[in-house]
Amino acid sequence: MNTAPLRAAARIASRGARRNVPRSILVIAMVSLPVALVTATATVARTTVAGPEAQVAGTLGAADVYFSVGRNFDVDELTARLPGGSDVVRTTFEEDSLIRRGALVNATILEPEPGLESPLLRGLYELEAGRVPKQPGEVALHRDLLAGFDAEIGDDIELGEHSLRVVGLARVPQDLDHHIAIVAPGTLSADASSGGILVDLPSGTLDPSVYKWVRRQGGSVTTRDEVAAWVVNDAAVWDGVSLVGGVLALFATGLIAAAAFVVGARRQLRELGMVGAIGGEPRHVRAVVWLGGTTLGFVGGLLGSVLGVGMAFAVHPFLDPLVGRVVGPVDVNVLMLIAAVLMGTVAATLAALAPARSAGKLSVVAALAGRTPPPRPPGRLAGFGLLILVAGGVLTAWAMISDQNAWLAVGLVGMLLGILLAIPMLVSFVGSMADRLPTAGRLAARDAARHGRRTGAAVAAAVIALAVPVAVSTYSLSEETYERRSPRLGDDQLLIGQLADVASAGLTDDIASDVRRAFPKALTVPLRQAVTPRKDGGRGYDVFAFGAREELSPGVATVTSWPLFVADGDLLRAVHGEDGVEPLSEGKAVVLGGFDTNEGFVRVRVPAEGGGERSVKLPAVAVESPAYFNESIPRIVISQDTADELGLSEYVSLYLLTSPGPLSSDDIDRARQIAADHPGFFVFSNEDYLPKYALARSAATAASVPLALAVLAVAVALVASESRRSHQILVAIGAGPLTHRKVVAATSALLALIAAVLAVPAGFLPTVVVQAASQAGRPLVVPWPTIAIMVLVTPVLSAAVAGVVARTPKLDTLLTPAT
Repeated sequence: MNTAPLRAAARIASRGARRNVPRSILVIAMVSLPVALVTATATVARTTVAGPEAQVAGTLGAADVYFSVGRNFDVDELTARLPGGSDVVRTTFEEDSLIRRGALVNATILEPEPGLESPLLRGLYELEAGRVPKQPGEVALHRDLLAGFDAEIGDDIELGEHSLRVVGLARVPQDLDHHIAIVAPGTLSADASSGGILVDLPSGTLDPSVYKWVRRQGGSVTTRDEVAAWVVNDAAVWDGVSLVGGVLALFATGLIAAAAFVVGARRQLRELGMVGAIGGEPRHVRAVVWLGGTTLGFVGGLLGSVLGVGMAFAVHPFLDPLVGRVVGPVDVNVLMLIAAVLMGTVAATLAALAPARSAGKLSVVAALAGRTPPPRPPGRLAGFGLLILVAGGVLTAWAMISDQNAWLAVGLVGMLLGILLAIPMLVSFVGSMADRLPTAGRLAARDAARHGRRTGAAVAAAVIALAVPVAVSTYSLSEETYERRSPRLGDDQLLIGQLADVASAGLTDDIASDVRRAFPKALTVPLRQAVTPRKDGGRGYDVFAFGAREELSPGVATVTSWPLFVADGDLLRAVHGEDGVEPLSEGKAVVLGGFDTNEGFVRVRVPAEGGGERSVKLPAVAVESPAYFNESIPRIVISQDTADELGLSEYVSLYLLTSPGPLSSDDIDRARQIAADHPGFFVFSNEDYLPKYALARSAATAASVPLALAVLAVAVALVASESRRSHQILVAIGAGPLTHRKVVAATSALLALIAAVLAVPAGFLPTVVVQAASQAGRPLVVPWPTIAIMVLVTPVLSAAVAGVVARTPKLDTLLTPAT
């Protein structure tokens, strides 16, 4: 085709897009949405992911080399070996644990010399507010520490053994959760352990003999080149991930756009017939249709790119606390934007090819008369999809049995492809069952089956959209189960304790009484760790028991040791090991947490005060109870009588509270308030040990559901447009508005049900691949609530909305081409 006919076809396509504004807006919106998501995801990822330079700065600041040294390292000797003009910063650390508002907080006290304003610390630490500490006793705190002290800049606080005046807020740019306290030089004691030495070299390199000398002195060396060699540029990885996600999103968009172009081509039949009437060839007719797709795709891609960048700018102020580091300015990748625009253009163009091919086959007379070929039943492609579905299922079953992850992925992809290709056949099958449905459902099923090939693409797009919540929920629930399979505590338990340097005699009766009054139905028991008595009255030496046997694999087991605890019936009930009460009273040691005994015995090793130890072999029994991966929770226990026979005493530093049911956030806050009223005490719940991104996964699930429903609404609207002529005939023969609404609602519910049922395996199966390929043995959890919403609620909502917005078609367009 030379340029003149092509330009003419482009003008006709452009006029058609302007004439049919609602359809054009629909196609542009459906293209721009995934493009916007792609560009926003890629831009936010590039902005939040630390690049190589930021990662190096987070390790070495602006220094060329970092020496990690011990307390007795000769810093003056190192300085003498450095070349003249070297800039040196010595950093000294102290670690401290403090309790604020009933929660345990770990803080790092840092003293940089000559001070925080040194250029070498740029990228490692930064001042957020206030001023730099300059005088001994001044500190710049992490804002969480300042809040924990209920203090403000200018107040005096006690941190560890130091009385400090707060002069500013400080943070670690690459780790905003690091509770740092930067003090002025001369604040820490002379015997504090030296953390390291940062050196900026005039030439950027140092004589290798200096490195060897530092290592001989017990230090280690990290150079800037070494750090740069192992950091990963995750931004490039995220660009690739975003493009792959964009391709998948645009595939679903292309399916919907294809249905929209089918409707558009039918609306343009007479215009296309005029092209043929004035001498145009079928290829010219096809060009008018596919160029319309190209035009709308380009506009949608361009709009989506602008929207995506705008979304990135909108969320930028909220990124720091979300990713836990200070992010830089919004990083817009121009090449990524161009790729996104091209993806939108190509997706819409490809979506228009099939309608263009069908339009090119129409005769001029049929086109001018507005007559389209009668709908055809599902063809070989749908049958081929059914065969792919069966073959993929067989391959998936074989791969799961034989543990072949690569073939498992191939089989599942085949099943998903087969489901999408076989949808027209499924729609036709539903139509064959129409006689068993009520009147509205019968008309809806037959109408959907009549246009099965044309509407299959839109239903497939709805399947993909509805599969997103299923996939997200499956993955999130599976990950949540994986994280919780090794709980530190149960959801019904709290640990109440104190710092070792606050009090040495265990928990006081006051806080225990307050806890019992606040939780009268809960068991609140002391965790009495077995120790050997000391003559000076101090805390004795911890006693360990050997014999908790864990089977790693068939025929392979290991015997581990755990602190020995003194227990009674209440403690066993608190750790859900009630079956151990009777053996404990019989003088046997009880092994908890799913471990076995070592041939019916455990061996207790009792250290002597003057050195050495004695070993005692005790009969033991294993009792089923939850496996708490927390050394503070007893694994091996003996009775008080057995402890007395062994000459052991006990030390209490923790209490365990076990409620009859799961504890709520309010319960945990109430317990922490009690601890806050008793200085030196803290409360731990299982949530304190878990990663904090469960909320983000829940937000992703919640966000995907309305997005899926929106795509489903568009798909159903396009399918309904195919049936508009049938609805006009229904009104012409006397059907009232209520009947019309019932038919529209039934059509919407039917298509939503088909899409929802198919979306369950389409969303669930990809997660099977991810979990099966994992080397960590991750579980697979079926998201029954989400599936119920998809299968039961979605069709009802779709029918209700369709019935409300449905309008009785006008009969004056009955003789015009169906739209």
